[in-house]
Amino acid sequence: MGDPRGRMGCDGASECCSDATAHENATSRLLLTVDNVAHLLSINRSTVYDLLGRGAIPSVKIGRRRLISRQALIDFISRSEHEGSSP
Repeated sequence: MGDPRGRMGCDGASECCSDATAHENATSRLLLTVDNVAHLLSINRSTVYDLLGRGAIPSVKIGRRRLISRQALIDFISRSEHEGSSP
């Protein structure tokens, strides 16, 4: 059963992907929003903020937005795979 909003598992946040093209655009950006990262990792936004707070995923703050580089996300996933831990 698909999401009635057609959002492929998104939580309805404005930054989230509404179709496959939007998803591809989000993953090709240099910096990702917390919503993008939550969607890509299939976790809650609060879990992303927890990971950021613990320093598990480095981020930058631009204005009021917390942004994560694609490379930081890739590095986090790689470290998690090697450590055998989950996000």
